[in-house]
Amino acid sequence: EGESDPERLAAQRERDKVFVQGLKKIGIGVILFLVFYAILRTILGLW
Repeated sequence: EGESDPERLAAQRERDKVFVQGLKKIGIGVILFLVFYAILRTILGLW
């Protein structure tokens, strides 16, 4: 009765994988935004 259901564990691992992929996309988006923002600030600062 104490055994974990392998299907449930697999589903949880799958959800974790999707969640991590989502986090990576968000992280890349944030980094790109910050780089773009920094470049924009630099250009505007030069004008």
